[in-house]
Amino acid sequence: MMSAKSTLVASLILSVLLTCSVWTTQLAGEKAPSSTALAAFEAIHSAEESGADVGALVSQYNSLLQNSAPDAAFDVITNQAIAAQKSALSAQSLDNLLTRLLVPVIAFILSFITTCSLRFRKRLAKERILDSEIRTTR
Repeated sequence: MMSAKSTLVASLILSVLLTCSVWTTQLAGEKAPSSTALAAFEAIHSAEESGADVGALVSQYNSLLQNSAPDAAFDVITNQAIAAQKSALSAQSLDNLLTRLLVPVIAFILSFITTCSLRFRKRLAKERILDSEIRTTR
């Protein structure tokens, strides 16, 4: 799972790369990307912010931009990005749920083990004292 800092850095890198690719196509005299291409960009960006691995999607997006692909190809990338975002969010919510459940359970188990070991230690100390008293009276 990516940390917040690495997610921010990856998001920034993705934004810079995609912005540069858009500028490059505009400077080369090509037309600006369609609204479908921009929607795909936003979907990829949202998926990355969710913690999904979008490296392959970015490569596909850039190659489609360079080849002036039809809007249907960008729709496919948008759908893939949305699926990746949903997958990342569900994995993240499962991790959060497990963390919220396991932390109190582990704390309870550790406190229970500690309490039992302290009681066992006190009982052994009592038995030793009683055994030593019995030996001294004989």
